[in-house]
Amino acid sequence: MNARRRFVALAALAVLVTGVAAGVAILSLYRVGLARGGEALAAVVRGQVAMAEAVFQSELTDLGGDTAAAVESAVQHVRAATRNFTGFGRAGEFEVARRVGDTLVFEIGLRGDTARVHALMALPSDRAIAAQRAAMGERGVARALDYRGVPVLTAYAPVPGTGLGVVAEVGLAELRAPYLRAALLSAGVAGVLILVALALGLRVGAPLLAVVEERE
Repeated sequence: MNARRRFVALAALAVLVTGVAAGVAILSLYRVGLARGGEALAAVVRGQVAMAEAVFQSELTDLGGDTAAAVESAVQHVRAATRNFTGFGRAGEFEVARRVGDTLVFEIGLRGDTARVHALMALPSDRAIAAQRAAMGERGVARALDYRGVPVLTAYAPVPGTGLGVVAEVGLAELRAPYLRAALLSAGVAGVLILVALALGLRVGAPLLAVVEERE
């Protein structure tokens, strides 16, 4: 390999190393973003669970132990509190679900400023994983499929004593989008700068490269 080819190979290696470094940095930022997003969703869920539980316990006492009526009152309070819900990003969702036998019933379903209740979902299902877990008394933050089968980052928790589960979620594609744009932009800029440097280096260093090649 002559001097000119070695110079080009080193430049190509620099492009590769720069791309890998940028990719690792952006991946790290993406993971931090996921963690923070999960914490934000979990905070929303905790707030709604606390309110629904407080209403349920209060109504349960006032209604003389009528659990069904107390649960319905808790649902109505959560529905009123989230009436002006503006969403998490463009596709964030807030849900309250309840498992009734082999069916998952969505009491509240909100996306953006549009309120709707989803169709009933037969169980078991590989969709609405977070809603199923919450309705069965589990809590956590996870990446899973929503009721449409779309991958989401979701936080979920049950409302103790009610059989209700509260879910807050946002699409993973939406979370990834800014990091993908940053990766493409940084890779493109780095590539252009290195190619420009390579061209200038070959032009400026042409006499020196010629001397080295003659000696070789």
